[in-house]
Amino acid sequence: MILPDKDAVLAACRGFPGRHPMLIAARDLSVWHERERFATGPLGTNEMLAQRSHLRLQIDRWVALRMPTPFERTRIHTEGMGRVVDRLAMRTIQVRALLPYPASGAVRDAISALVELSEAYQDLADEVAAGLCRLPTGYDPW
Repeated sequence: MILPDKDAVLAACRGFPGRHPMLIAARDLSVWHERERFATGPLGTNEMLAQRSHLRLQIDRWVALRMPTPFERTRIHTEGMGRVVDRLAMRTIQVRALLPYPASGAVRDAISALVELSEAYQDLADEVAAGLCRLPTGYDPW
């Protein structure tokens, strides 16, 4: 299996994950972000953060096991793939929440940020798949 492209990740964040493990995790991250919008109290929020951290770690492990091992001196990216997918999920939910307000400049800004982030994801996925970029291997705390 290869890394899914940005369009597949965005579709998964909107609820259409297909069968790819990364896309299922992307959908689940979106669900947790949606729940977080309506959470009350720190206990609920802490549980959501823990669930998202677990999903990010799942993505990072899946990628680490399936992508080519880059050379040791290869440039390292600042974030793991799980964190990038988590941010895509968050931005997708933000856009969805703003869609009822199309006259707002916030909608345009949110869509622009989502498009920019999805392009950055695609660049990273292509570089990781080609062995041109390393991802951090440390534990990803909340």
